Amino acid sequence: MGDKKSFELDSGLPDDYEVLVERAEFGYREIYRGGDVPLLILYCASPGMETREELFSIGSGWEITAVGTSVEGPSKFLASSWIGRLIVRCNELDMPGFEGGDKGTVLDFIAERGTAQDAHIWIGLKFRMIREEIDFGEGIGLKRHIMPAECLGFVEDVSAEVAAKAADEAADFADDGAEVDWEGTPEGEEEPLPKSEPEPEPEPQGQDVVVLALLKSVALEADTVVDFQTAAVSSHASKLSDELLGRLMDPEKAEQLYEELRK
Repeated sequence: MGDKKSFELDSGLPDDYEVLVERAEFGYREIYRGGDVPLLILYCASPGMETREELFSIGSGWEITAVGTSVEGPSKFLASSWIGRLIVRCNELDMPGFEGGDKGTVLDFIAERGTAQDAHIWIGLKFRMIREEIDFGEGIGLKRHIMPAECLGFVEDVSAEVAAKAADEAADFADDGAEVDWEGTPEGEEEPLPKSEPEPEPEPQGQDVVVLALLKSVALEADTVVDFQTAAVSSHASKLSDELLGRLMDPEKAEQLYEELRK
């Protein structure tokens, strides 16, 4: 008798891997309902792989605000959405070394960083991700999706350089198992050296000089950083370089740019 297992198919997608969430935003993707419904998008750096986008549906009725940094709408996400399932999972996973909240879970940790409608609460988290089947009950059935199976810790200072280094040094990417003291240093480690000053942003060149002149007037007219981000992207998206767009999407860098342009 033949073996039917040889006819089983593979999705071609990774099923079990470690990630660092280097960026997060709410946005649209054509592959999900034609790009009409917003999603939580996690940009996940992983050893030996290019940064992946992991998409989590948030349900209908939500409006993206502040250039993707948050959403407004109903008071709560639906339990049947993928972000609902993600929140439930985070309430089941321990947060290494964290003892806050009710049980020291990942959910307790991110709840101290902001609200469920903020994208930035996910940045810096390290997970072991697996592709699994989740039962949505009668009428929907089983659905496959990538989900966190274990939290590996948290990286406070996340940047493209950190993510790239993590990809090159896979052996150092996962938590080495040291117990973390959130008010001190990891157990068994020496006191870390003082952090060096962050490298200054590169001097603008070429087209960026012209665009910055346009953004200056936007900054002067905007009352807040959020107003500046929204107006800058909506009015000048086609003119923005990847470097400038990245600064506008990062809350801290956007605030720095806003203050510089208002001088």
